[in-house]
Amino acid sequence: MKKLIAAAICTALLLTGCGPVGASYRELEELLLIQTLGIDTAAGSVLLSAGAKGNDDSDPVTLSSHGSTVSEAVDALHNSAYEEELFFHHTKHILIGEKTAEKGIGGYLSYICQSPEVRLGVPIYIIEGCTANELIFSVAKDSVGVSAVLEAIEAENARRNISVFSAADISRRLARCDAALACAVKPRNGEDSNSPTAVFSGYGILKGGKLRGYIGTDFLGGLGLLLGRVPIYQLTVTDMYGADVTVELDGGSTEFTPEFDGDGLSSLGISCEVSASVSEISGSGSFSVDGYGLFLEKQLESALMDELRTVIGISQELNADFLGLAERIELAAPIKYQRAKDSFADSFPRLSIGLSVNASISHSNDIGE
Repeated sequence: MKKLIAAAICTALLLTGCGPVGASYRELEELLLIQTLGIDTAAGSVLLSAGAKGNDDSDPVTLSSHGSTVSEAVDALHNSAYEEELFFHHTKHILIGEKTAEKGIGGYLSYICQSPEVRLGVPIYIIEGCTANELIFSVAKDSVGVSAVLEAIEAENARRNISVFSAADISRRLARCDAALACAVKPRNGEDSNSPTAVFSGYGILKGGKLRGYIGTDFLGGLGLLLGRVPIYQLTVTDMYGADVTVELDGGSTEFTPEFDGDGLSSLGISCEVSASVSEISGSGSFSVDGYGLFLEKQLESALMDELRTVIGISQELNADFLGLAERIELAAPIKYQRAKDSFADSFPRLSIGLSVNASISHSNDIGE
């Protein structure tokens, strides 16, 4: 079986032009599959870190190299592998350290988009609070390895319908809006202090290709509504008796209505429809009580309004349209948008934005309902 897999990999190398015609056959045991690639800057050079895997029974392998450019660092990484050949087509994640992202990721995105070795669909992660090298090498102390940790994060995000952005997604958003979001992860100790791991911490905000801030996981509901992809997301609200109630979003939609005054954009209306269910009631409240469900719906609307205001406030303060509002406005009123005297970037920070949320709790887990 391993020889069949190795033959398939070698065939892929030939078909994609990544190896010369007549390249020698390599056993799978001689290949190191690069699963996670980390990018940092150190002393004016590029620090490249990799989490790799050999055959199925081997522990994760970590490598690192320096170079004045990414290409030089990649060449140095190949040289550091000695007898084993690095295979980048299995790269599943690219990590960029926080300080490096603050300086700008444009050059690294350009390399990824042009590289024949790395897929455009590979997700990009900003490492909140440390370097990519530190995360890769600290998690490598565990036999699981950083790639397995990130795969677990991605599986949970997929289950919850949380957006993940690839190199292609980020490049496209930066080209169109000069702003984009990238998933963020941060290191955290596992069950004991000797088993470091990482957790999803929200999104890094990129403006002009540079990291400008973060949106945490406490605002995923509002962010998802604005992005058009509502996650499975839990909020805690208070019922009419003062008890905590856990409400879970399970769907929603958002409508954008621009208003133009003369030759300029004067305001933007954003109205959201949300469906949810109650997953836990900590007190004695019940949907059998008249007005109980309506009270919870109003509480949910208020909580989501706060999230929407926070996300839009961050976007306007940074003048970073990572929500793609300009495209939404142009789609709704293309002629008026094109004729507007001021560009969206000029008018966005002071644009009046009206918000409304209509929530519906469709069912609950109350067996007495």
